[in-house]
Amino acid sequence: MAVLYLPHGLEQNRYQGKPSNIGFLVDYTIPSATSNLRSALVEGLAAENSSAPALGKLKAMGMSNEQIGGMVSSLTLQQRLLFNPTNDYINLLDIGYISILSLGILYGGTITIVPRLREEGKLAEEIMRPAGLFLRVLPYTFVYLISMILSLAALKQVEGLRFVGNPLAFMIPLALFCLISSLLGLVVGWNAPNQFKASGRAQLLVSPAFLLSGVISPIALFPESVQKISDIIPVTWYFKFFRGMGLRGGSLRYFWVDLSVLCGCW
Repeated sequence: MAVLYLPHGLEQNRYQGKPSNIGFLVDYTIPSATSNLRSALVEGLAAENSSAPALGKLKAMGMSNEQIGGMVSSLTLQQRLLFNPTNDYINLLDIGYISILSLGILYGGTITIVPRLREEGKLAEEIMRPAGLFLRVLPYTFVYLISMILSLAALKQVEGLRFVGNPLAFMIPLALFCLISSLLGLVVGWNAPNQFKASGRAQLLVSPAFLLSGVISPIALFPESVQKISDIIPVTWYFKFFRGMGLRGGSLRYFWVDLSVLCGCW
């Protein structure tokens, strides 16, 4: 989440009372993940400055603590916020709300596929041809994929969404996420007796996606047990790909492990 650069000769400069600039580069794609880290680092540097070895020499010269505090600040912090320095909500909460709301519409459609076939008396026949059930999911996947692409394009052109990755490379994890989400809706609605009761289950998928996918709070701050649960939620991986490729500009080759884990979970 952050990188701290300590300059050459830092310890020597500190004992000699010479100034040193410490570099601090912060991944600001999710500001709430690094705000406490930034505060702690500032407090740590303040404590180091207040106990610098050069203070003893200044006291020996007859200077008061107030005078010393005004003169000594040998360690200074130079911060640089990366990827979302203006804390623009379009790159944080807005993209999350749009993705999860549209995901709820997708679940509302795919979760009723099997109950509808059961009501029409066609389920037994379709089970004999598993490929048929898979083909029924593809139209929902395709429409959802197109809607996600158009939403990202509109947000970038109109609202200034940051997207610096390769759009064609990003289509691979995006399409995989749309397909897995469609299949998840199909599985969750499998044993529902009718379409009405199946529709009520969509909320069981939307709520965890909203709370545990990292939209509101960074996953890194969750307990380890909660992090494992969040890995099962497909939209969690979508946000990882979006932030890694879209906001940070990472290449697809850095995310093959994440793609394999996403496929392995489902």
